[in-house]
Amino acid sequence: MGRIYRYLKPYRLQLIPVVIGCALEMAFNAQLPLTIKYLIDHAIAVHDSAALMWVLAALVAGGLLAGLAGLMRDYFYSRVVSLVVAALRGTMFEKLQRLSLDYFARAEGGDILSRFSNDLAAAESGLAAAVAWGVQPVLDIAISAVMI
Repeated sequence: MGRIYRYLKPYRLQLIPVVIGCALEMAFNAQLPLTIKYLIDHAIAVHDSAALMWVLAALVAGGLLAGLAGLMRDYFYSRVVSLVVAALRGTMFEKLQRLSLDYFARAEGGDILSRFSNDLAAAESGLAAAVAWGVQPVLDIAISAVMI
């Protein structure tokens, strides 16, 4: 993670919309059970059609906002991931340029090519999954803890 952070560090400001998008999406997900509880207890149980309409409108608006926030988050994060992978490719290329000719005599071309194609693809997929499997669960736990 420390090595990847070194590549993410120049794009800290571009990650702010990603974190905001995650927070908006997690806030909607966290308030959804409370909204449904309110819907059942105060709108349906007492036959309050005005409250029912307001709650349903708020759910639709919140769903649209969360969907838009998720879309924008994915857009900004995919840009950052592509820039990080390009920086990784550049670093690997510079490293290859500094290696001696003896290294290239011993190493097979397929191994070097595999590093550029397979290993960078694995790093890219790991970075792409970092938001869904790393940031969002942490934000979900934090928001749920605050709500409790």
